[in-house]
Amino acid sequence: MLQKVIQASVVIALLTGPAAAQMAFSPFKAPEKRAMTQDEIDKEAAKDREYRAAMQKIPEKKVADPWGNIRNTSPTASAPNSKNKQ
Repeated sequence: MLQKVIQASVVIALLTGPAAAQMAFSPFKAPEKRAMTQDEIDKEAAKDREYRAAMQKIPEKKVADPWGNIRNTSPTASAPNSKNKQ
């Protein structure tokens, strides 16, 4: 008898999760987005323009090549011969 009561309570507990997600005032439900007013749209556009202007002021990062002084950039004459020796 006790086992049936426990099983029934487990089934009820498992079914309440999906049922709670379908409720209108569920804590699991994401809030709906409301329409923005014209004033909010203007503020958002101004922020976006300021951000883009600030990003334009940042100089481009130079590519760093730490081995640039050590590495030989011109091909050597011995390179093709080394492939033939193998």
